Amino acid sequence: MSFWAGRQLKLVTGANKGIGFAIVRELCKAKFTGDVILTARNEKLGNEAVKMLKSEGFEVAYHRLDLCDQGSAKQLSNFLQKTYGGLDVLINNPLLFWRNMLCNYCIFVASSNVITDNLSILAN
Repeated sequence: MSFWAGRQLKLVTGANKGIGFAIVRELCKAKFTGDVILTARNEKLGNEAVKMLKSEGFEVAYHRLDLCDQGSAKQLSNFLQKTYGGLDVLINNPLLFWRNMLCNYCIFVASSNVITDNLSILAN
């Protein structure tokens, strides 16, 4: 459990639609004592997803995360450390379809390195 906030924190990547969105919804339905953060590359789509979930009565927050942008992952890592003192559960929902091999490679490397290096060190 995150010692800073005294609440468990669960974060889902790529959660503005599809499987990631469904995972966030199910985490909210579980009614655990803690916070759920939905992440997405596109701020507008991420905020729209949060608005939809809030209209269903769920408490969820949004934070931008682009796995192809190491700076984005560092910003999220800093936010989690400052706000929660750590991260309890990371659900890395990978993009299922890629337009080209470069993006495929970028997401693989980002998922393996940026998330691991910047977020998993926060896990308690």
